[in-house]
Amino acid sequence: MSCSRNGTLALLLFAAAFFPRLLTTVGAPKILDFGHFAIAGWLVCLVLPRSRSVAAQTVALGLALLLGVISASALLNGAGLLNVGLSFLLLAEPFLLLLLLADESMSNAERITLERWILGFVALHVALALGQYVALGEFSDDVKGVFLEQGAGHHVAGAVALLGAVCLLVRVETVPRVLRVIAAVLFAFVVVISDSKQVLAAFILSLWALALTKLRDAGRGVIYLVFGVGVVAGLAWAAVSVWPALAVWADATRIETGLGQKLSIFPLLESNYRSGANWVLGLGPGHTVGRLGHMLPAYFDVLEPLGATISPVTEQALIANESHWVSHPVTGSSVWALTFFWAGLWGDLGILGVAAYLLLWAMVWRRFARDDLSRFIILNVLVLGAVFAWPEEPGYMLFAVFVIGLGRSRVSAAGAARRHSVARRVPA
Repeated sequence: MSCSRNGTLALLLFAAAFFPRLLTTVGAPKILDFGHFAIAGWLVCLVLPRSRSVAAQTVALGLALLLGVISASALLNGAGLLNVGLSFLLLAEPFLLLLLLADESMSNAERITLERWILGFVALHVALALGQYVALGEFSDDVKGVFLEQGAGHHVAGAVALLGAVCLLVRVETVPRVLRVIAAVLFAFVVVISDSKQVLAAFILSLWALALTKLRDAGRGVIYLVFGVGVVAGLAWAAVSVWPALAVWADATRIETGLGQKLSIFPLLESNYRSGANWVLGLGPGHTVGRLGHMLPAYFDVLEPLGATISPVTEQALIANESHWVSHPVTGSSVWALTFFWAGLWGDLGILGVAAYLLLWAMVWRRFARDDLSRFIILNVLVLGAVFAWPEEPGYMLFAVFVIGLGRSRVSAAGAARRHSVARRVPA
């Protein structure tokens, strides 16, 4: 079955964010790495004015509020107009994809078609990761699947593969269970060969957070908690038997040192405040430790004529990050990095920016998260934001949001089918 216009656009945006590193590695222009931002910007003009469902209009309102906060922060701090546009696209891109998937006319057959496409993309990614491990003998940071030549590509590789494994077990219904289990094990194995320990830690914390949301449903909450404990026990066994690198997480001194270093970013940011307004609106989009703050210096020669601005705060944070062994890229771990998402959001946009972003996810939770998998993904995004710049990582975020959007359309299609069945039985 062919996809509707919205479904086709959603797949185009996802593919543009998922495969560019694979293409640029074999010689395609580097500009392809940013092609998905152009598509997302186009969707702002194409999709937002035509969004009719209550869910889409609610998220669109949240996006307008976020854009207002970014603009106000830029005015306060003298950030460039290009900073405003890029900051908005980095934060809003996943929600723009949700607007495409909010089409209430999407049939169950179209949902299955889209599901097959995205899981096919992820299966290709897993096949490449396994090939890098088996055929090329690569391990740990070098196993990146389709996310080649990307600094944290191995972590993204593990996160996408693990979420794909969960989707195979929970969502896919058209494939025999035995085949789904075998495929899910292969998908999850990418976490081991890419040494994505932070992905596993965030997975467990998100599962426990989901259990806390199920206090009224004690049975399900207990199941999630017990499963989380079982995963921890399994990891403890693996740390002793087959995956010694996991033992690092059991070092209490290292954890205490790492947390202290990670939280030191907030005093550093505060030391650059010029007035109380910086608490409210931050130091400007792209001016601190978010993904945009990392991108702009690297391309500043090209972007400065277009109106981009940078700040010395970014360099201060990078020096502080590399000056301590626990957060240094070579001797430490990105888990303890100062350059994590929530610090970047707070630093760039202040209290209002954090509030606007959380409000968007609250809207998604209410309007789109119709099952436990969708709620788990939202919690996982929020937890991962405390680790690194995950909520601004398109390869992971667009896949995660695609799963949420398809979950909503699945429930909507099932509800419509039940209503139609009831209507046929009710006499005129």
